[in-house]
Amino acid sequence: MNEINVLINGAEGSPYEGGNFNGIIPLSGYHSTPPNVQFATRIDHHNVSNNGYLCLDILTPEKWKSTFDIKFIILSMIHLMAHPNGFDYLNEEAAQLFMKDIDAFDKAREVTSQFATDHVPNENQ
Repeated sequence: MNEINVLINGAEGSPYEGGNFNGIIPLSGYHSTPPNVQFATRIDHHNVSNNGYLCLDILTPEKWKSTFDIKFIILSMIHLMAHPNGFDYLNEEAAQLFMKDIDAFDKAREVTSQFATDHVPNENQ
């Protein structure tokens, strides 16, 4: 097994509510080095790059501990979705909206609806 695939449900009350997000946790080098965790599902979040990679402090070499288990990583991913970090961003456009708080989550809701739900709009929508 080279990676673990996880399914994370968007937190209630967040712009990701109702979305299902596939995450990938690579296991190559796991425990000795932090995994390069990624969302396979498109997500509009300023701590997630356009390629889906996460900017999460526990996944940096400086903060990584070999005792961090998969459950801790998943819980950290869930926490990041509900509580974005305004200082470490990978998606500049989302960060600018978040910092200005101008409809900051409207685009995130739109992307969630489009890419992270089973909802398929019909021609009239």
